[in-house]
Amino acid sequence: MNKIKTKITIIILALGLLLVVDANSQNFHMNGGSATYNATCGAVIKLKGVSSQIQTTSNPFGSNLANSIPGVVDWASTVNGQTVQGFYYDHMVISGGGTKTVSDGVYIVGGVCATPLTGYANLATYPFYVETGAGNNTFTGTFHYVGTVAQNIYPIYTSGGGQPNNYNDLDLSGGGTKTVPAGSDVGVAGEISLAAGTQLDILGDLYAGDDNSTLNGTVLINNANANLFVGSGSITFNDDVTINQGQLTAAAGAGTVTIGASSDLVINSGGSVSFAGGTNFVITGTIANNGDGTNLIFACTSTQTYNGVQNPQIVLPTISSNPYGTLVLQNGQKRGGDVTGYPDNIYVCNDFSLAGGNFDLVTNSNILYLQAEDATVTYAANEEVVGRMNRVTSTNPSGSYTFNNAQTILTLSNSVNNPTSIELNVRPNTNPYNYTATKDVNRKVNMTYTGNAGSFNWTARVGYLESEGPDPDGGGPLPQWGGSYSQTTTRFYENDDVATNDEKVTTGNTYSRLAASGSTLGYLQLAGIGSTATTAVPNGIGVFASTNDLKITAGPTTLITINDGRWTNPNVWDEGIIPTENDSILLRHMVYVGIDGPFAGTIGGADEVATNNTLREVTAYGTNPAALSIRIINDNVNWPNASLIIANEDNGAGYKFKTKGTTGNTFNNENTAAISGVTFPSNLAKGSYNKSNFNGLWLMYGNTNWGISTDIPTFETYQILNLGSINNEGIIEIGQ
Repeated sequence: MNKIKTKITIIILALGLLLVVDANSQNFHMNGGSATYNATCGAVIKLKGVSSQIQTTSNPFGSNLANSIPGVVDWASTVNGQTVQGFYYDHMVISGGGTKTVSDGVYIVGGVCATPLTGYANLATYPFYVETGAGNNTFTGTFHYVGTVAQNIYPIYTSGGGQPNNYNDLDLSGGGTKTVPAGSDVGVAGEISLAAGTQLDILGDLYAGDDNSTLNGTVLINNANANLFVGSGSITFNDDVTINQGQLTAAAGAGTVTIGASSDLVINSGGSVSFAGGTNFVITGTIANNGDGTNLIFACTSTQTYNGVQNPQIVLPTISSNPYGTLVLQNGQKRGGDVTGYPDNIYVCNDFSLAGGNFDLVTNSNILYLQAEDATVTYAANEEVVGRMNRVTSTNPSGSYTFNNAQTILTLSNSVNNPTSIELNVRPNTNPYNYTATKDVNRKVNMTYTGNAGSFNWTARVGYLESEGPDPDGGGPLPQWGGSYSQTTTRFYENDDVATNDEKVTTGNTYSRLAASGSTLGYLQLAGIGSTATTAVPNGIGVFASTNDLKITAGPTTLITINDGRWTNPNVWDEGIIPTENDSILLRHMVYVGIDGPFAGTIGGADEVATNNTLREVTAYGTNPAALSIRIINDNVNWPNASLIIANEDNGAGYKFKTKGTTGNTFNNENTAAISGVTFPSNLAKGSYNKSNFNGLWLMYGNTNWGISTDIPTFETYQILNLGSINNEGIIEIGQ
């Protein structure tokens, strides 16, 4: 009997000692591989002691997904300083009034609990939550939602993005959909990671943090008040993103947002994106918009970059009130997109750059509008905007505007009449109006300008490719540059979409040229082109009308007089150069050969100076012809006294002034006005002649009043058509 009592007492004492030890340690200890713990989803382990812990010895309890802690673990200390341990939890709660430190490596495995115990009703919505009235919580390391079932992310948020009371790094994985519930705020101080195969549904507000976030799963923003706010760290989407409702927002100071190569961003009518000044939006994958264009909000000082290699990558259209900021196109061919909710144009309110391939605006009938007058347009090399490019231009000061490639530039004069906008429609390897393969560059350049109050002028530079050159013998293939059809003989012509209406554009300024080579663009440039309201050609050789084609023609041309003077004076001719034997000539002024200026009101000076009217034709041409053919115009109202005077004061005995052509009429005198003011033959001193003394052709010889003995003037040409007056005191040779 006594032995039995003794044994019972020992057992009671032993049990009592054990209970005291457990009470002092305040831990939940899983010891040995045979220890198990089973709990319903609502059952709770409540750790109230500030130093309470879950301890395991040789037991996988809470160490991995397969051994997650069942039920609920409630970290409930009312004293500051409790540490929430990093385990795999089915459900977890933070309660009590004390501050907590949440360790790295907390994994939340479960979904909603349909049967929570009294006091834990939030478990019916969240697998993890913080009880109202709990103290501040500092999250360290990464907090993981890893359930294979759907999981709602508990809203923890402090404005400013730091600690306490924001997730530090947030990992969303496991395959179950993760949801930011409607009306809630979830803040992350560091980075968000979303695993492939896991979807993130944003119905409330999700604030990304200061570190770079990578979202490899699908993302759905699907509530009118939902928002994904980009922190100062970048966000990269590597799977599809759909914004049905709500917004993706990058405020000032936000990091770069990248739509990765495998990502498709779709913005539906209730969704939008908003990028503040200084932010960057990079589209490597694709972007589509089913809204009306007002749902694309880009500050002018933001940058949108398309750098995909899809060949072509599609560039999303915008509207005038909601343009891109700076638009950067890189890494291959681009094409303007085709949308259904608004026009297919592309508006940019700041700068534009293109590198690595052309930008096709033809396929989907896009127009690229640059809304800033001072927008910088940059091309890395020989890329081109193919199609319509419209630029806002100056209405008063001068300015240079780069258009469809690096060598296509329009420079306006300083005029209050300057247009408010200019549009070029540039089509490489496309026939311009009235294209002639034997001489024209195969590039269509159509120009439209609007808003001008009167006449203005500009310098036109147009870039082109060597491969677009002419085929002068008609035998193909293009191009066959060379001889008279070299890149040193290119000129501008104007055409108004009528096959027979080509008119040379010429201003008296010398052309500037850069030869194209291979894939490297060349250019043709001419200053002093004027505007005109007359679109039908001919409309004046020094002007160009809106809506017409500006053609580049190679080979021989027609040189036209713009001043009275000697044949060898460049200032006489529209291009500022003297004719060659391959050029046709149109005389609208009094032009003389073999007379040492001054003559008939024109200047003179030192001998053998072209601009002094003293350069001898024999010096310029030797025994070669001076023109292909010559035509004296029949327009005595606008061009009275159109004439050619041939003498031989200084070219020497035996010099012949001649044309090269061997077909048709190589000299046409269409000036029907009679000679006035002098008799024929004439023997006046040089200073006594006026240009009004001449009409048509006059060969002058034997004028002793000039103070010298002249040699016989000779004019050699293949065939003459004379409709006016020819006065011959020398030799006219017909046929060659």
